[in-house]
Amino acid sequence: MSSPTSTASLLLCVLVKSGKIQALDNECYSYVILKIDNVKSTTSVVKGQQPKWEQEFY
Repeated sequence: MSSPTSTASLLLCVLVKSGKIQALDNECYSYVILKIDNVKSTTSVVKGQQPKWEQEFY
C-alpha cells in the first residue's frame, strides 16, 4: 500500500534593517552573516555605531 506524496514549499524572509553598537569611538565596522544549511549570505560592511542595511534575503 502506498501513501500519497505531497510537497510543501517554505519561504523564509529575513530582514535586517538596523542595529546599535556601543563603542568608544565611531570607528566600528559591522556586517550580518546569515547561514542556513549550506547557503551563506552576507550584507555589505557598514561603518558607525548605528549601522543600517537595505538588504533582504529570500
